[in-house]
Amino acid sequence: MMRGNAVRYVGWQLLDRTGPRLLTAWLIVAGLCAPMGLGRPDRAANPELLQTLFQNLHFQLACLAVIILFHGIVAEDRVKGYYRFYLAKPVSPLWFYGQSAGLAVAAMVLFSAGFVAIFSLLVVPLWDWHVLASGAVLGLLVGGMLFALSTITQRDWLWMVVAMVGTSVLRSRFPRAESPVGWVLHVVLPPNHLTNETTLSAAEWAWVAVWAVGFLAIGMAVLRWRPLGED
Repeated sequence: MMRGNAVRYVGWQLLDRTGPRLLTAWLIVAGLCAPMGLGRPDRAANPELLQTLFQNLHFQLACLAVIILFHGIVAEDRVKGYYRFYLAKPVSPLWFYGQSAGLAVAAMVLFSAGFVAIFSLLVVPLWDWHVLASGAVLGLLVGGMLFALSTITQRDWLWMVVAMVGTSVLRSRFPRAESPVGWVLHVVLPPNHLTNETTLSAAEWAWVAVWAVGFLAIGMAVLRWRPLGED
């Protein structure tokens, strides 16, 4: 019953939260790509440079998009009291917010698809769909972390940045191949080095999925044991 009631909110969640935030991210992409395309750069002139520009711009904007889509996914409702309206009918908060997180992950893949279309139409027609993998990884890994943090603090995006920067620093300071400490850190730290990859092996996808499920489980545990009415 609770699950069925949560599914009824899908359309509303898309219209009220996920859809507008995704549109905002696309508008940012269009706003940056439109000036770049005024000169209509020739793809044949320097294809490697254009490909690098395409991938780097996608990653930078996708990092912004994941914050736009996931920031405050639980904390905002808790602080502003929106949950009283959302959960007025018998629906499990776990199903409701888990569903909201799932929609945001899907939106990250759609964001990447939209980025490809906007860049190709406004700048140069690359139509490289491999970046969808990066969007999915960002949604699963970074979005999952934001979801978990949002059940605990309003500053979810700030602590996510701290965690990701700290992880990158540790990986750089202790390379896996150079010391046992590096190997241990490689295993126990989230695989944030995969977020800009456009091709992942099955093992790497599984690695990302394990972390995503772990973050989801943490968020669900907090939602279960910390009532939404508590500050």
